[in-house]
Amino acid sequence: RILHQALPDAPIYVLEHFSPIEIIQSARHIHATGVGLNKWLMNPLTYWLAKRHDLELYVYTVNSAWLARFLQRLYPAVAICSDRPGHIAESLR
Repeated sequence: RILHQALPDAPIYVLEHFSPIEIIQSARHIHATGVGLNKWLMNPLTYWLAKRHDLELYVYTVNSAWLARFLQRLYPAVAICSDRPGHIAESLR
């Protein structure tokens, strides 16, 4: 909240490791730009809630090409964060 007040134009993302539903409410409460989720927490309800509240969404850390393709098909508006960006980008083309 303090960062958002100091830099109102800076994008702010809230990270979550455990609770994919509650994080949407937290992000809305602090007027965050979006939410970052552990790849295993991504689910249809969280995706829908994020889209409904105009929150950007990304999942981390996706290093498997098949998982990146799977996530991209199920959740086309989700950004993917990876330790192997070249490998993932190549597999998504």
